[in-house]
Order: sequence, then C-alpha cells, then structure tokens
Amino acid sequence: MYTRCPSCRAEICFDPPANAANLPEGYKHKIRCPSCGVTIGVKIPSVTAVAGTQPTFTPQNPNAARPEEAVRGEVRTEKADKYAGTVEKTLSGRPRSCFCFIMGLLLFACSIVGYLFNAEYGSLEILGGLAYFDGITLLTNIEVLQLAFELSVADGLVMALPVIFFLAAGVTFLGALICFIIGRFKIARFLNFIWSLGMLALSACIIFSGYLGSAPTSTPILEYLMELFADGAYLIVVPAGISLIYVLFSFGFMCKPMKKRVPAPAQ
Repeated sequence: MYTRCPSCRAEICFDPPANAANLPEGYKHKIRCPSCGVTIGVKIPSVTAVAGTQPTFTPQNPNAARPEEAVRGEVRTEKADKYAGTVEKTLSGRPRSCFCFIMGLLLFACSIVGYLFNAEYGSLEILGGLAYFDGITLLTNIEVLQLAFELSVADGLVMALPVIFFLAAGVTFLGALICFIIGRFKIARFLNFIWSLGMLALSACIIFSGYLGSAPTSTPILEYLMELFADGAYLIVVPAGISLIYVLFSFGFMCKPMKKRVPAPAQ
C-alpha cells in the first residue's frame, strides 16, 4: 500500500498488517516515516478495497528494480556532433557521383587521346592503341560514315562504334558531374549498372571489331590479340579495363543502396 507523509510529503510504501481482515472498521495502522521519523496513522480499508487499491501517484523511479530497462538520457558530446555532420556528408551521394565522374572522364580522355594520335599531334607510338577509340574524326567527317552505311549496314555500325563510345563517355561524366553538383546520387542504381555494362560492351566490340561486320576474320582470338600488340596497340585494352572497374563498382552501388540522408542535429 502507498501513503504520503503529512510532514515531509515523502512517499511511503508499506504492507498492510497480516490480520487486516479481522481489524475493526476505521482502524488506523501506525507506521514511521523513513524520511523524517514522524509516526503517522493510516486507515486500513476493508479486504475488498485492499484488493482493488492502486497507487494514485507514479513512483519516482519505476525502473529502480530493473536497471536494464531504465531510461538513459542522451549524452551530447563534441565528438558525437562532429560524427553526425560527417554522416550527413558521407551519405549525400557525392562520393559515388565523383567515382562515376572519374570513370566517365577517363573513358572520354581515351577517345580524346586517340583523336590526337590520329591527327598527328602526338608522336608516342604506344598511344596508337587508343586510336581505335577515336570518335571525333568520324564526327568531323560524317560523309565517310554515311558512305559506310550505304555500302553495308553491318560495316557502318562497326565504324560507328568509336563515335558511340565517345558520346556515351561524354554523357557519363557530364551526368555524374551534374549529380555531384546537386549533392545527391540521382542516377538510378540499376540504370547506372546497365550503363556501365554498355560501356564495357562497347569497349569489347571495338577491340574485337575484326570479328564483326560483313567480312569477319577467322583468326583465333589469342592470335588476333597478339597481332594487335605486335603493332604496338598495347593501350587498346585500357578502356576495357576502366569499363570493367566501372562495372564492378556500379554493381556494388546497386547491391548496397545508400542509407537515408540523416541531417546533423541542431546545436
């Protein structure tokens, strides 16, 4: 049972006497206040009333006997506030956008370097492998591409592969740059993965373009690659390697979506 000391207003919890059922009506049970020591008399109700009695007030610490369920106050520290701000910055999507921008820029640079080699602005023969990815020369001479399509659609498509690669690489790094400026990874994760697969497929088709078209070669693949390397086209595999890295990271982005953006707590 519960009562309150009339002197110090402290809450007192006590058990009714064992013979409460035999006590006369109006009997007052004497107890001593543990806080101030005052002896007070508490009227013991009937047995039926004792069974239904509930405390009319909330104990000061209801979880005193259950420390594992006690409510713990939030502790704010400078380190926690700093970490919260870091979480907001990390989950903004800019790291992913920055990575896609770098991949697109590298692929775009491969096409630019190939164009410079074909235009005889560079004298390094080792860069000759990137000349296969030159899509700018055909864009400046669109009549050659049109003539190739008139002769054979298959040959025209093979000739247009560097142009498609150049435009796709430009779209990749421009789209990622816009997402980086916005601050969030707006590109759909599945679409980004499919796009990276397309870049890898374009790179592979350009490397093995000899097997495509109206008159494909019958040379074994290993011998075909050895002939390319013998001509000094070592860097022809660089765009494919970059595209493969792009595919692997895009697959990781797709499988592990970003968490919800968590703003830093107000100071």
